[in-house]
Amino acid sequence: MKSLEEKAKGLADAKQTKSEFDAEKEKLRWLAALDSLYAEIRQWLDPMVKAGQLVVATTQVWLDEEYIGRYQATCMTLDFSGAKIQLVPQGTMIIGSRGRVDFGHQSMKSMLIIQGDWDNAKWAIYPTQRGRSGVELTEEAFKKVLAAMLPG
Repeated sequence: MKSLEEKAKGLADAKQTKSEFDAEKEKLRWLAALDSLYAEIRQWLDPMVKAGQLVVATTQVWLDEEYIGRYQATCMTLDFSGAKIQLVPQGTMIIGSRGRVDFGHQSMKSMLIIQGDWDNAKWAIYPTQRGRSGVELTEEAFKKVLAAMLPG
């Protein structure tokens, strides 16, 4: 069991860490991670775009997060001949991660979660069904989840 002095020091350290939080820097890192994610997805899907099987579009959405405030982030839509999959950022202030992007359509959804410190952050795919663990985001894993979401 921790002593009173250890607990008091821990609380003081936590308070100092909170006051050192730079909301603008956190937001910019998150937006850069989103841009990088979308660039990677575009690269993976480029052959389908060139073959006319897919249209990739982006729009801006407003997010409002405690400590960061209101800001715009990019949302991506993958249109497979009318079957649309949307990637919608949920924010960076997500417990247990650096940020989350929900993706899918009405009947099937998954999450992309970025984890680790910003210098070594990695994306993972998490199904929304309970009890399922995430897998590292790779081209193969992403395409497999997309294929499961599309009809046919």
